Amino acid sequence: DFYWCWNNDRYKFIGVFDCVGHGVPGAFVSLIGLTLLKETVELRGISQVDQILKNLDVGVAQILNQNTNENQDGMDAAVICLDKHTNTLHFSGAHNPLLYFKDGECITIKGSRCSIGGNRKSSKKEIELHEIPLEGITEIYLFSDGFQDQFGGKERKKLSIKTLKKFVVTIHNEPMEVQQEKLETLLHNWMNIEGFVERQIDDISFIGIRPNI
Repeated sequence: DFYWCWNNDRYKFIGVFDCVGHGVPGAFVSLIGLTLLKETVELRGISQVDQILKNLDVGVAQILNQNTNENQDGMDAAVICLDKHTNTLHFSGAHNPLLYFKDGECITIKGSRCSIGGNRKSSKKEIELHEIPLEGITEIYLFSDGFQDQFGGKERKKLSIKTLKKFVVTIHNEPMEVQQEKLETLLHNWMNIEGFVERQIDDISFIGIRPNI
């Protein structure tokens, strides 16, 4: 996993990316992703988050020659842009979701059903753009699938996105530092049951934001 943040006078970008593979392959894809993000946003000035992910998808495929070989390396992603001029939240995801609280209600927007890179041709991928007024939004959460897919508990099963969301509902009003501590405690307790310590199966990334722009 890696995260990415960048801002200028108008926009604040925040993203969470989950690369396929572990070790060297995952690290290599992370470097490709960060390089392409810099080129797309900072150098080319592209600000639409769906277009950022589409450019990332094309770039990964080109660098890894995925149109001519069987390489399937890539990444899942969730990216937001806070537009200071229009007071709007823009979100696009590749599998990974957006979770936010608006006027006390917990709302989830699923990511599009595709990944960045891989063997599927970029021209056939549809990455949706979601635009949401920021007024009334108090907390925003971006995360990879490592938390909810972690095995544990008495039945040695996945934590699940449903359980994670229910827990976040109970803590979202707390200071962010307290939320972090409680999420870490939830994960620790889930993985440590009756003297047995479950192995962590994936990277875990979880970002909480209060959109004071």
